[in-house]
Amino acid sequence: MSYSYYDHCKDYKKKYHDCYKSSKSYDKCDKKHEEKHWVNVKVNCCDDNKDELVRASAFRARNTADQTVPANTFVKVLFQNEQFDLANEYNPAISIFIPKTRGVYSVIGTIAFIPNNLNTNYRARVEIRVNGNPAIAIDNDFFGPINFANIVAVSSIIQLNAGDVVEVFAQSSVAGVISTVENSTHFEAARFPSPKE
Repeated sequence: MSYSYYDHCKDYKKKYHDCYKSSKSYDKCDKKHEEKHWVNVKVNCCDDNKDELVRASAFRARNTADQTVPANTFVKVLFQNEQFDLANEYNPAISIFIPKTRGVYSVIGTIAFIPNNLNTNYRARVEIRVNGNPAIAIDNDFFGPINFANIVAVSSIIQLNAGDVVEVFAQSSVAGVISTVENSTHFEAARFPSPKE
């Protein structure tokens, strides 16, 4: 059972809010429900204290073309197709996320890697860098000979400051390409509810 509270919450609250507090008054609101459940719903849908709210921050982008990766060379991964950007913080031309608000963010970088030689063992690595620092979050995967793209992903929860530069880099022990296969190469971040200062 779920309840929705809409943007025009003050009027909605006056008309309906009291009936959703428990099943004792639930039957007053909707007679078609035969089974009554005890449901307590704690909702802060009508908070008028807008000064404490922080604008939503989230984006997602994908790559639009295969990208060459020389052996044992770090390559900045390009994500030129911005799918959404709630606070205008992602630049698809240079594939950089710069948060406008300090806070705790979930950041994910994923690549689809295809080696030039499918009959070799290799290592593929993807990392999230903040202000050029490669030690933020790294994932390293080892693969044997296979005939399909490997997906390598890294994710982390990171405390970011306003103005930090967040990027994704990749490396492989063998030459290959970061592929657009099945839209598997993507970069995204979203801010958790966290203090604005």
